[in-house]
Amino acid sequence: MMMVLSHTFRSTCEFFQTCQSYLRDGNAPITVFAPVNDVFLYQPNLMYMTQTELLNHIANSQVPDIALGKRWPKQTLVRTSVQNGYIFITQFENNPGNYSYFANAGRICNHESGYSGMISGQQYLYKVCSPMGNQPYLGTALSLVNDAKGEAFPTTVVKFEDLS
Repeated sequence: MMMVLSHTFRSTCEFFQTCQSYLRDGNAPITVFAPVNDVFLYQPNLMYMTQTELLNHIANSQVPDIALGKRWPKQTLVRTSVQNGYIFITQFENNPGNYSYFANAGRICNHESGYSGMISGQQYLYKVCSPMGNQPYLGTALSLVNDAKGEAFPTTVVKFEDLS
């Protein structure tokens, strides 16, 4: 059953322009996705949008929410060392003991294990692979700081040979 769903999901993603990059880096150790909500499951209308239409949708809906300081459950305010403003790490419990993490509206996912995982510490986010468009963003070096506690999250080392 799971294999059939996975095949259908991948076939669907390959068909639509907006979805193609969602699977582009399937073998990469770390990929960050934005926007969120397992976007094609909860908002299937986004699959049919062009890149421009989807960017307009994000600008018209998500950006004002974040700018107005909208809060979500289990949200942790953090800031980055590159001083590009506040980002929000939000934790969702999928099943008991199984968690997904999102940065602002972007899902943080570890492809190697197949599980979602939080990227913390001084890590090199080498690519942002997003349903927004077909090309990943350039990498950014981030250091996440818990704003309430004023301390950095534990560092996890990423080897350069793991980056692509």
